[in-house]
Amino acid sequence: MRARLLLAAALLLAGALLWVPTARVPLYYDMLAYSAQGLSLATGHGNTVAVAGHDVPGIYPAGVPALGALAQ
Repeated sequence: MRARLLLAAALLLAGALLWVPTARVPLYYDMLAYSAQGLSLATGHGNTVAVAGHDVPGIYPAGVPALGALAQ
């Protein structure tokens, strides 16, 4: 029981020390756009992003999103 409490305390401490708000993560929204375009490439929709049910052209060239599509 004591070991579990110690583990829980260590995990809580690590989470508190390592937590970073998304506003401070550089290129956070770029990662989302790359992954959205990669998913579209992997599902056969081309280099687009689905917005409100419509496919709109992606804002990045297909190179990096294609790498994400290969990982899907």
